[in-house]
Amino acid sequence: MKNKFLIAIIFSAFLLIAPDVKAANYTDYQTVDKNKTWTLKFTGNVGFDDATKQGITVTDSKGNPVNVGIKLGKDDSRMVTVTAPTEGYTAGESYILNIGTKVHSNKGKALKKEYKVHFNIRKDDDSIVTFKDKNLEQAVREQIRKTTGNLTIKDIKGITKLYARNMNIQDISGIEHLTNLQKLYLGDNRISNINGLKELTNLNELCLDENQIKDISPLQGLIRLQSLHLYRNQISDINGIKELTDLQELDLSNNPISDISGLKKLTNLKSLRLFGTKLTNLSVLKGLYNLQKLDIGNSQVSDINELKGLTNLQELDLIYNTISDIDVLKSLTNLKSLYIYRTQITDISVLKKLPNLKSLSLENTQTSDLSTLKTLTNLVSLYIYYDGELNEDDVTKVENVLPRCGIGVFKIGAY
Repeated sequence: MKNKFLIAIIFSAFLLIAPDVKAANYTDYQTVDKNKTWTLKFTGNVGFDDATKQGITVTDSKGNPVNVGIKLGKDDSRMVTVTAPTEGYTAGESYILNIGTKVHSNKGKALKKEYKVHFNIRKDDDSIVTFKDKNLEQAVREQIRKTTGNLTIKDIKGITKLYARNMNIQDISGIEHLTNLQKLYLGDNRISNINGLKELTNLNELCLDENQIKDISPLQGLIRLQSLHLYRNQISDINGIKELTDLQELDLSNNPISDISGLKKLTNLKSLRLFGTKLTNLSVLKGLYNLQKLDIGNSQVSDINELKGLTNLQELDLIYNTISDIDVLKSLTNLKSLYIYRTQITDISVLKKLPNLKSLSLENTQTSDLSTLKTLTNLVSLYIYYDGELNEDDVTKVENVLPRCGIGVFKIGAY
């Protein structure tokens, strides 16, 4: 490490570190005050000469250089501060802080690559905000109860939650001004471009289900997200969310996803839905030890042995797959709900090892093992699905061995 000259950019409670050191989360595209001072902390003493000063610049959205102040730290020669222009940055403008390869240590070691931090300047309260999509504007107006007149930053800055589901919204331009949003519901619309979301870094809950989204890379900086719903879109690449390590709830159902390697770091996940994807390999899931709910129904899975270590699972959906062997379930003793109809499972004897089961969904052909069902004394609900004709005597036999259990019978395809 002593032969390398590395840089860290400190702002708020976040840290941006060069790729050759262990990375920590940081917030790009954040909104700051017009007199923002940036503090750059390097791992070695800075060679503070003209070359280094020329290597640290700020440019506006048109690429024009901004006259900022650049000073070496008074008590620490590893630190450089970048102060705002005399009159401050322009309200509402976007800027880039550039740290180039001319920056070097006092021993001549230079940065090997350039680093950039994008930031936006908070708008004045009286600045007018516009939304291209009138349906989105309507949702905002309903939230603040202002039906007419211009919308200003002052009007909208208090919005922390916005519900705009099923409003035929196509364009979310303007939503980037709602920088205090924590919860946003945009499901069941016609949205395809979500670039406007990348500046909403306070979001912790986001619903974008049932839209026309393909590219989710604008979400990569929303590191506070804990709940994300993306089901029924056109997403095939999920790398845009691979660093959202605070996520606890994620729904990617009904998307053409086959590669889920982007989930590897999301070890805080408690609920994961992958129903109706092109998933075949579950190896990535074996490290998600905190999972309590997992839905891999209607995918292309045939082997579930990778689930062996997910001992916190309480709910598991395996329906509509080519799975035949469920012996691995014996290690998942915390399971309370299990769905296994429309599979190739015939042997359900392993269920005897699941004493905590309260809800079970089977196909009628799987209910012949009455000795196993009889051991499931904690069952509250049993759902039997059938295709074709149902033998009522078989249902009666199940009722006799589970007299305290509510039993529902459903024809497959009827709902």
